[in-house]
Amino acid sequence: MKDDQGCIGESMSAASPGSSVFNKMIKLLEEGKYDGIVAWPPNRLSCNMPDTARIVCGYSIMVETKKGHDYYHCTHKNKVIKCTQGSIRGEELDMQLDALLQQYSINDELYRWGLKALQELADKEQTERNMAQGSQYDTIQVLQKCLDNFLDLVSDGVITPVEYSSKKAEISKQLEGI
Repeated sequence: MKDDQGCIGESMSAASPGSSVFNKMIKLLEEGKYDGIVAWPPNRLSCNMPDTARIVCGYSIMVETKKGHDYYHCTHKNKVIKCTQGSIRGEELDMQLDALLQQYSINDELYRWGLKALQELADKEQTERNMAQGSQYDTIQVLQKCLDNFLDLVSDGVITPVEYSSKKAEISKQLEGI
């Protein structure tokens, strides 16, 4: 998510390529609205090879598994950039990217700003999670009270046990959806 300082935060796993936040970031880079990417820790950029390739060559790469190893190579679909790279084994690519990223550092001011931005994101997520849990708890309490009221109604003979069972099934279904 983009904040007021132009920071895009992503806390989801990079196990699958092409998250909506990542795609938005790439689009903003391509449009010239961003000059670069800061990732912490640096190896976060190499967690997902297809997405990393979109940063490096501007298009995408293909992965093929042979003899238990992943080999990456360019799709050669970018008409502007003529990629001349051959295939590379995933482990080697990881090491090269880690070595490249280790050459860079950030100054203390940017580091503190990044930590503050991450803490703000974490605090916001925690607040939203707490609000959602509170809302769920309140909904559960209301539905439980409805069940109790229907039980009182069947006990008082106002509704039949069949009507109670029907209402209970409806409310139980709502509870399952929470």
